[in-house]
Amino acid sequence: MKVKALYYEILDLRPDASKEQIILAYENAKKLYAPSNKEIYKFFSQEELQELFELIEVAFHTLKDPERRRKYDISMGLIQKKDTPSPSVEEPKNISGQSLKAFRQKKGLSLDDISEATCIKKKYLIAIEEENFQALPAPVFVRGYIKHIAQYLGFQSPQNVVSSFMQKMKNA
Repeated sequence: MKVKALYYEILDLRPDASKEQIILAYENAKKLYAPSNKEIYKFFSQEELQELFELIEVAFHTLKDPERRRKYDISMGLIQKKDTPSPSVEEPKNISGQSLKAFRQKKGLSLDDISEATCIKKKYLIAIEEENFQALPAPVFVRGYIKHIAQYLGFQSPQNVVSSFMQKMKNA
């Protein structure tokens, strides 16, 4: 069973969701995280809600468009693109910002490549690689970012990458 990608998680969808299901999930997410829902402010700051709302928009616009969705699914390893072998690079044992950076560089990817493919702001990618935890948003977002990065980079176990990095962040 494949791991669900971040955009699908944001909209609480399965990767095989229909266009109608995507539209309905988007409408529900917009209602849940709307500024008029005062209960949500108990869990998120105004800035975090704004970032989440932006992610919801990006997720929706990516998943509703068949070509953008296909490219996204390929980047997340949910479907295979023919004739594009991924460079074989040994995964780091201990996950840190520096090891993620080194792994990314060995795969020949820039921060711009990852930012474009994952829609994670470059400033957050830099903060992750530099382990500048104060510059990162709430842990719930960081968890999603790390999972998305690990999936995009092709880690065998993205969840292990997430657990390791989040533990490092917690201990900082």
